[in-house]
Amino acid sequence: MTYCKHCSIDSATVAAQARMLEAKEMEIAELKEVLHRETKAVYPGFMKLTPGEAMMLSLMLTREIVSRQELYTAYLNTFPDRTPDPKIIDVMVCKVRHKIAPLNLTIDTVYGRGYRIPRQEAKEMLHMLEAA
Repeated sequence: MTYCKHCSIDSATVAAQARMLEAKEMEIAELKEVLHRETKAVYPGFMKLTPGEAMMLSLMLTREIVSRQELYTAYLNTFPDRTPDPKIIDVMVCKVRHKIAPLNLTIDTVYGRGYRIPRQEAKEMLHMLEAA
């Protein structure tokens, strides 16, 4: 058995850890792809949503509750060249709330968990988008 001269770990352990790391990296890539697919939605021009706002609204319409971390991760995946402060999510939620209010849509804050659009409102919005 071969051991690393710096940390006394055998080569079999190093190989097993490398395989685990590779599997986790593949899993992360798959999850990013799913998240990216979920956030591609087309909204009518009258809503005047920015690409980031459209991404957020897409996630909120398709999930029961979306955490701030999920929204931030989706933002980073949508705009990989930007690394804003995580507080940008709160600002963007505020802007989306304002833009969807005329459509009788609301975004609720679920304390300690994230944000949600009530299911009935989300269903109506998705139906409206399919009809458009």
